[in-house]
Amino acid sequence: MYDIKGAGFHGPPEIFGHFDKELKVPGDLDGLKMRCSGDGGAVLARMGVGSVFMPLGEIFESMQRGVIDAFECSSPRFDWQMGLNEVGKYLYLSPCRAPTEVYQLLVKRSKFEALPDDLKVIIEDCGRSEAIRYYGILTGGDKEALQNFVDYGNIVQKLPPEIEAAFKVEADAYMDDQAAKYPEAKSVLESQRAFTETWDELYGLVDWAKP
Repeated sequence: MYDIKGAGFHGPPEIFGHFDKELKVPGDLDGLKMRCSGDGGAVLARMGVGSVFMPLGEIFESMQRGVIDAFECSSPRFDWQMGLNEVGKYLYLSPCRAPTEVYQLLVKRSKFEALPDDLKVIIEDCGRSEAIRYYGILTGGDKEALQNFVDYGNIVQKLPPEIEAAFKVEADAYMDDQAAKYPEAKSVLESQRAFTETWDELYGLVDWAKP
C-alpha cells in the first residue's frame, strides 16, 4: 500500500466509551462486555472488561440484543452521524484511551506508480484537500454533536477521575510488558516518556481529571 503524503491527519480524541450503565469507580467496568480494539482494548481487559472486537456495522444490533454492554467507536461527530445515540445511554469523555485517531488515504502502490505523473499530482492534491476538509468537519462538529446527544436524552459526562487514574496505571503496566517483549516497543516507549517529561517541564501537562 502507498500512503498519500499529506492526505492523512490526526483527528480529535475519541469518546472514551458508550455504556448501558453509569460508571463511578473502576470496579464498575469489571465484567462488562465492550467492543474495543488495539492497545486501549488490552488495557481495558486488564481492568476486568471483556474486550470484544467487531466491525463498526455490528455495534448497533449487538448493543440492542445485549451481546455487548458498551462500545468504543470514534469522536462525537462521527458517532452521532452513525446513529449511535440510540444505543448506550451514558457517554463518557476522556482522551486517556484514544487521544487521537489516525486517518490515512491508502492506495495500492502498484496501481499508483503505474499512473502518469500528472494524475499522481492530481490524486495527491485531492487527498490533501479532502484531509483538510474532513479535519474541519470533525473538529468543528464535535461540540454540536455532543449537544445533540444530550438533547436526544443521552447522559454525557467526563470519565470519573478514579477510573481515569486506574486506566493510566494499567496502561503504563501494559506498555512496560510490551517493552519487555519487543525491543522496538521499548525504544518507542522510552522516547515517548522522555518527550512527556520534557514537555511537562517546559509547559506542563493538562490534568484531564480536573472538572
